[in-house]
Amino acid sequence: MADIKVSQLPAAVAVAPEDTIMIVQGATSKKVSLSVLLDDPVIGVLTTVSSPYAMLSTDRFKIIDATAGDFVFNMLSSSDPNGKSIMLQRDRADPGTYTVSIVPAGGETLGKGGTITLLPGETIKLYPDGGTDYIQI
Repeated sequence: MADIKVSQLPAAVAVAPEDTIMIVQGATSKKVSLSVLLDDPVIGVLTTVSSPYAMLSTDRFKIIDATAGDFVFNMLSSSDPNGKSIMLQRDRADPGTYTVSIVPAGGETLGKGGTITLLPGETIKLYPDGGTDYIQI
């Protein structure tokens, strides 16, 4: 693979599933297609077909597309020993007709509150405190 100066690359305004993305893993540069990257269970796009969605301990970043209906994302317990931080983003192309709700596990809170409603394009990051709360960044 040829050396690439990132500063000389044009900025991408959109990415197609067949486009190649460059990554560095350890000391090795690699390439991966967006479709392969998004098929990873850690990163992915959720649609209303997936709703309600129960968070997995392997989830790290999810884009939520609610263009066809309401979407409910049920959080894993913040005391789960396998729980890690998660970033959730509502698709920017979503017109906001429907509701995207992030729901805490029974009796728990998200940022000291209850259910979080995401607006189109909004991104949140939640860290489990190991007890009964997710800390919202």
